[in-house]
Amino acid sequence: MEDDRRRSIADGIRTLERWGRERDWSGSDQYDALGATRVPAAIVRTPLGRRLLLQAVKRSPIDLRRPLGVPPGQSAVSVAWAASAYALGGFLPAVQLDGRLGDALELLSRLRCRAYPEPCWGYHFDFQSRVFFYPRTAPNAIATVFAGIALLDAHRCTGAAAPLELAHGAGEF
Repeated sequence: MEDDRRRSIADGIRTLERWGRERDWSGSDQYDALGATRVPAAIVRTPLGRRLLLQAVKRSPIDLRRPLGVPPGQSAVSVAWAASAYALGGFLPAVQLDGRLGDALELLSRLRCRAYPEPCWGYHFDFQSRVFFYPRTAPNAIATVFAGIALLDAHRCTGAAAPLELAHGAGEF
């Protein structure tokens, strides 16, 4: 019974991994509405308008992204989770995990916010909270922490120095 359960969980993880990898870790996020290309500029000109758009897309019973022109994007957080999963392993043969970990780390490196000296990451979309506006080019602690954890997992798995150095830099950020 326990072996069947473990096999079922591993099958689910492999299915999810394949789904994400086939899409190059691109997709939607519940807060990505400000990337809409088919919304009147007047709506996104004010914080209230941006928050209303975000909440409308987030809470709609139908997906409004396609009609509003919200493109899928690569999430540094999702890539970091994938990299951690590859580093922790146990769901794919080791020979596949090594290559996929390298690919995930390379993609994570490309998603890094280059305008800052320290390694840091943000979201692939603009976001409006009740108080602040965060452009998609701005790093944030949440994405950076997940990337840092993935880098530490990669270092622990491979022993390579580069992920540890990047994780240290993310900690400095």
